[in-house]
Amino acid sequence: MLLNLGEEAGRKKQKELIDSLAKIGVLGNNATADDVLGLGIKDFLERRLQVIVWRKNLANTIKQARQIIVHGHIAINGMKVDRPNYLVEKDEEGKVTYFGNKIKLQPKEKPGKGRKELPSEAKALETAEEKKEPLEEIIGEAIETGKEEKEEAEIVEEEKEEEKVEEQVKE
Repeated sequence: MLLNLGEEAGRKKQKELIDSLAKIGVLGNNATADDVLGLGIKDFLERRLQVIVWRKNLANTIKQARQIIVHGHIAINGMKVDRPNYLVEKDEEGKVTYFGNKIKLQPKEKPGKGRKELPSEAKALETAEEKKEPLEEIIGEAIETGKEEKEEAEIVEEEKEEEKVEEQVKE
């Protein structure tokens, strides 16, 4: 029951809250107050238009999804939506389409000039697209893998430094 309300009013407010969260799609219809308390940020991030467009394969990457939305190429139920942070309700999810003509997506390209893609980053993108895992998990794994790669590179660099010192000592 919600605080500072009578028992009847508290139950009514609790039902309204659960119904609104179920409408958005972050909870099931038979959810309880405990389920509401168990919600996290990722539950809401997964309902953003940007993520829905990417998950429906209307864009190759999450960044491309954002760009397509901002440029006005996405519609929900025939109405153009240009806000990537729009929370897509459960009943709207199937109505997310291209606005006007379908965009022909180019095959995924390799990193552009001046940008070196880390192996962990490439692997994270492949994993995300294959498994359609929640973004938070994929990003966390990529960060951990990137840290490991950085540590390995630092160890190799230290070994090279030690070899240089040893060569100087020998001379």
